[in-house]
Amino acid sequence: LDISGSMDQTPEGAAGPSKKPKIDVARTELLGFVLALEATDRFNLIFFNHEVVPWQGKMVEASESTKRRAKKWVEDQMPVGGTNISDSLHHGFSIASSVTGRANLDTLFFLTDGKPTAGRVQKPEKILANFREWNKVAKLTIHTIGVGREHDVEFMKELARIGDGR
Repeated sequence: LDISGSMDQTPEGAAGPSKKPKIDVARTELLGFVLALEATDRFNLIFFNHEVVPWQGKMVEASESTKRRAKKWVEDQMPVGGTNISDSLHHGFSIASSVTGRANLDTLFFLTDGKPTAGRVQKPEKILANFREWNKVAKLTIHTIGVGREHDVEFMKELARIGDGR
């Protein structure tokens, strides 16, 4: 989940009760997903701004106490800084992959409102090339979620296509 400074803004064209900062909308959606996990499911959360901000160093079981801790952590994260898409995706792959390089999970959800502005790689075409390479062995499904109108729609669609997601 993107927690860059722009996530604190209200999406262009938002009106009425939906006139909330993008981070509030994203937190609500993320927590709905986390709280719906079964106790036998495993998950982790990686937030990113100009840095990568992982919740845990590995996948964890979705017990009720773990989900409560995750909820508090999600609520405590504040938007600030740039958008480091490349390093956040790489970190997700590093958590996902075992020593053999095969994934020990099958799906990543990637949510952002922007374009890459921070990190080692900021060119969308290079990020996509890296993702293709990483996913040759891992075979992770990636679903992309764009918030607001400022994100790179074509980049997000291609990332999902490469990851056989939506």
